[in-house]
Amino acid sequence: MMIKKIYFSILFLLFLQVSLQAQIRLRLPIDPLFKGKQMRVTAYACTPDTTLAEGDLKIKTLQFGGKLKYDSKQYSRIHDIEGSKWKKITANFTIKPKSDSLLVMLFSSIDTFNIDGFSMEYKQKDTWVKYPLKNAGFEDSKPGVREKVWRVENTHRYFIDSVNRYEGEQSLRIKVTDIVKYGYYTQYADTAHVNGIDIYYETYGEGEPLLLLHGNNQAAWALRHQIDFFRDKYKVIAVDSRGQGHSTMDKSEMSYTLMAEDMNALLEEINEDSVHIVGWSDGGNTGLTMAMNYPDKVKSLTTMGANLYLKKGVIEKKFMRKVKLEVRIVGVVAFFNPKNWKDKYRVAKMLLKHPNIDPEDLKDIQIPVMVMAGENDLIMPDHTKLIAESIPNSKLVIIEGADHYAPSDVPDKFNQYVLDFLMKEEKEMK
Repeated sequence: MMIKKIYFSILFLLFLQVSLQAQIRLRLPIDPLFKGKQMRVTAYACTPDTTLAEGDLKIKTLQFGGKLKYDSKQYSRIHDIEGSKWKKITANFTIKPKSDSLLVMLFSSIDTFNIDGFSMEYKQKDTWVKYPLKNAGFEDSKPGVREKVWRVENTHRYFIDSVNRYEGEQSLRIKVTDIVKYGYYTQYADTAHVNGIDIYYETYGEGEPLLLLHGNNQAAWALRHQIDFFRDKYKVIAVDSRGQGHSTMDKSEMSYTLMAEDMNALLEEINEDSVHIVGWSDGGNTGLTMAMNYPDKVKSLTTMGANLYLKKGVIEKKFMRKVKLEVRIVGVVAFFNPKNWKDKYRVAKMLLKHPNIDPEDLKDIQIPVMVMAGENDLIMPDHTKLIAESIPNSKLVIIEGADHYAPSDVPDKFNQYVLDFLMKEEKEMK
């Protein structure tokens, strides 16, 4: 039974990693009449100019039924789209008996492409019958108006193209933005040797320094929406924490105290006297530790989904079970592939031991602090309130309808809260 659980957890983790890269998604309910039937999804793609675009385009489907997810395990992939020539891409699958909704995803490694003529069909005896899809040809899409039916990832921009079209009057052009480069943008990158390790960081913009701290086993790329938003307003310093991303680690036991030491040493190395900090999850824990241990280095602090300790009532039970299982999975993978996974395991294990912050210790924090969490955050609401109530004059913000991943899932809303907080504090400082 445990092997089966681990197998499905690995599949789930892989799904999360892949689905975040999908450029277009459509989720729709499954009519009970289609259960058990063969179906197929078709679309047409081209590039907007006459050059050959090297890369892949792929359609993949996932089915959902209650808490179950079914990978169709079938997908269609096309290679190297020739400029202005429409190429067909089709994915075949069978509707599972327990499925009640379907997710259609389009993946692309091509920077700019046009998509048009989506269709879905089901097989009735020997005949394929069309199933109506809303805005399948993007005829209802409008310039400057957010696409409502098809979700286009916010790492990409989309445009209406009335010149290159497969059918109808227009198609949708998808174009990758610079936002996907954050965390890998060598033009803005540097490395500092501090605290016995190499810390990788990227710097954007000018003005008041803003240090961005990411979550567990992530890197600077996780806060790409914040980098993109704040780089025109602040001097953004986006860091890969110890043992994550491009940064190295030594044999020291991982803890938020140690990572706060790293950040303090980094700020000394790059001659930043003090900074505003935005920390998400693990980054929020590190930010709280910095505010306690290095108060002169922190002008203001925003935490998102932080926690003080791991006692009962802090993290939802079902998520804590999932965390423990996934840490075991990473441990197993690290045993067989230590070169690529040993550091990830050491970072992941920290979730089961740290932090260990006494709420009383927060009462000495004198800087402006905003404590944030999603309405459906994995951190229990009472614990987030405890953090806010323990810090003198702090501000508590619960983002309606959001969860632990608000910085990436609802970046516009999250960023505006942070900006309003920073501007208010800067105004009061003057």
